This record gives sequence, C-alpha cells and structure tokens, in this order.
Amino acid sequence: MAVTHSYQFTVVSHTRTLWSTLGIVFGGMALLFTGLSLKLPEVWVIVISVTAMLAGIIFMLRWIHRAESITLSADRLQSALYGEIMLADIVKTSAPWYGIPPSLKVRLRNGKSHVWGLNSSKSAIPPTATDLADLTAFILQLQLQLSSSQQTTTSIPGGGSVSKTPAPTPTSTGGVPVNKFSQWVNQPAVLISLGLLIAALSVIRACVIEARRDQFRGLRTSSEKMYQINKERVRAVLAEKLKTEGAAFLYTNDTAASLALAPQINDDNPLGISLFEHSQANMDMEAFLANPDSMPIFTYLVGGDTVVTRMRAGFTGAPDSSEQQLLVRAYDPNQHIKPNYPRNNDTTTYRVFDVCWGINIKDTSNLQYAIDRSMPGMNIMLSQIRLRKTFYFYFAGRESSGISEARFKAGIRALNALLHKNKVDTSLFIYKTFNR
Repeated sequence: MAVTHSYQFTVVSHTRTLWSTLGIVFGGMALLFTGLSLKLPEVWVIVISVTAMLAGIIFMLRWIHRAESITLSADRLQSALYGEIMLADIVKTSAPWYGIPPSLKVRLRNGKSHVWGLNSSKSAIPPTATDLADLTAFILQLQLQLSSSQQTTTSIPGGGSVSKTPAPTPTSTGGVPVNKFSQWVNQPAVLISLGLLIAALSVIRACVIEARRDQFRGLRTSSEKMYQINKERVRAVLAEKLKTEGAAFLYTNDTAASLALAPQINDDNPLGISLFEHSQANMDMEAFLANPDSMPIFTYLVGGDTVVTRMRAGFTGAPDSSEQQLLVRAYDPNQHIKPNYPRNNDTTTYRVFDVCWGINIKDTSNLQYAIDRSMPGMNIMLSQIRLRKTFYFYFAGRESSGISEARFKAGIRALNALLHKNKVDTSLFIYKTFNR
C-alpha cells in the first residue's frame, strides 16, 4: 500500500498581492484626481483617498492569505490550490527570489509554475508554528521523493541497461531550497511600501500642481480684473485729456476707416503665456494714470479690415516748433513684398506692403510740392490706387500737430491735384473729422 503524506498550512498568494497593490495604488490615484478635477476641497480629497487606501490594505492583508491542503503520494501530489500534479511532470524546483524561507517554486513540463510560501514573521499576520513546520516538512519530503524518482534506467542497443542518476536540480541548504536574495525581501511588505510611497508622492505632486494651478488662475484672474479696471479709468482720464487735443482729420479711399487718439498701451503677449496676457498693458495704463500730462497722445488708424496701426512719422521725424506735420499711410493687404533671400516660394508669407511717413511743412510751404517730394516715387505709388482695388491711401492731420481744418483742406486740394495728375478717381475718397 502506497504511503501518503498530508500537509495543511496557509500560504501567501504573491499574484493576489501584486494585483491588490496595483489596485490600491491606482484606485487611490483615481480617487485623488477625480476629486481634484471636481474641485473638491483638497483636505477632503486627501482624507477620502487615504481612507480608501487604508481600507484596501486591510482587505489585501486578508485576501492574499489562502489555505492550502496537500496530499503527497509516491507519484503525485494533490493540492487544494493547484489541483493534481504528477511528480514526473516536475522539471525543476527552486526557491523563488521574492519568497521568504521556507518557500518553494516548482516548474512543470507544460511551462506552468506553482509557488508555496509563507508570510514574514515580522508582518502584520505572521505564520503559525504549524504552518512553518508543515511547509518545511512538505518541501523536504517532496525533495526526497523527487531525488529517488530521478533514478532512471536507460536501454542501450544490443540489450542491457545503464543506471543514470542525474545531478539534483535545486540548490538546497538542509534539503530546503533557499534563495539568499529572498532572505531580506518580504514581497508583500515591499509591494505595500512601494505602493504607499508611490501613492503618497502622487498625492503630494497632485496637490502641489493643483495649488500652483489655483495660484496661476488667481493671478490671471487678478490681472484680468486689474486690466478691466485700468481700462475704464484710462477711458475716463483720456476723455478729459482729449478735450485739449483738438480735432483730427482723415482723407482716404478706405471708407470704413477711422482715427483714434490714445496713449501707447502695449497689449501684445509675445510669449503666449496667459498669465502675462495683460501685464504690459497694465503697466502702461498705470504709468499713464500716474502722469497723464507727461505721456504723448498718438494717432491710431483703424482700417476697414479692423487692423489698428499707429501712424508714425517714419524717416521724416518729429517736426520742430516752427513746423506742422501731416501723416500718410499707404497700404495694400494683397501686395506682398518679396525679400532679398526668401525662405520659400509662398508669397502669402511675405511682408505686406504697408508704409507710414510724415510730411513736415511750414505756413509758407507749397503743399503740392511737399506732398510730391515726401516719398520717392510718389507718382508711382499714387498710380497704384487706380491700378489696384485693394490699395488704400490715408492722409491725416491733427490740430495738436499744428494742422488746422483749413490747412488740412488745403492739403486735400494739393493731394487731389497729384491724384488727378495720375488719373485717380478722387470720388472714391472721403473726408472725416474726429474728436471734434
């Protein structure tokens, strides 16, 4: 009658340990990011996440322990966890690197592996003395039976046989496979510790990022509010200041164009960072509000295409005290200037024809001569108004620059003479007055 051996002990499922640890980590992170995305109070989010993770750890400590019952006979073992295993199918036994002695890993011919191992004696749920004794006895007995069953007889041609005893596969100490690395590695504890560390770092990182985002949002909101407040204050101060600036005049073939008088306020955001969207504008407006009389008022042209351009004197420069100044702009959005060394053949990327200049005159100046000589090739430029429907010409003046309405109308008559000379239809031009 075959002798059988029975063993009962509680093992730690490393597969369950791995999956439950991953579940705790990612579940806690999911709760954390969900709470932050819903803009819940950070304290609530942390408390809920930590509580859920602690509950998961308590559940894991119970779930990873599984009761094992093994019956070992001469040619097989019957396991409550892994079913029936034939000893002849075992090709290798070893101590798993992540196991704590005593522990055993068997590899079968079909490639599957089965592991038996206990928890650490220093863990929250340490193994009992019975578990330790039964697992040790099972490993020793299995090693003994595997060693005896490996005594094989191999037939040779011509009759006869030879006895072959292969060297035992496992490395053992006292018959029990031991992996030195596993003596200090406690897999459940390591996974739990790593999981908690990752979760804690994730919580800290998420809270820091969210705090910074809240801070940036607060700064951006504050900057936006300050921008709106400053804009209203500038409008009020500017309305009073414009009362002393006098009228502005415009003569152009862009019938939708208009003039605006305002200080220079830079509202650009070259970095494209939303936090700095209104920073420069706020600085300029605050400087104007602090000293409104010391900041010059410039002439801005709002074209029919809603493009705002500051009309500059260009190479002409500012007039002296005895001179008056007219401002001129020539613009064609469909005419692109090819650079000397173009990077590509896409003409839409070339610079648009847009030039501004000033005409400094005196009371005794011949206006037609001054306008004609203000820009080289003036007649060619004026001819473009007739040849190109998208070519716009702007002729402007301000009382604060010494140009009275009568003087500006005289300038219009001089300009019309040049336009007629170049066969331009002056009925396309209109005259407008602003800040009257």
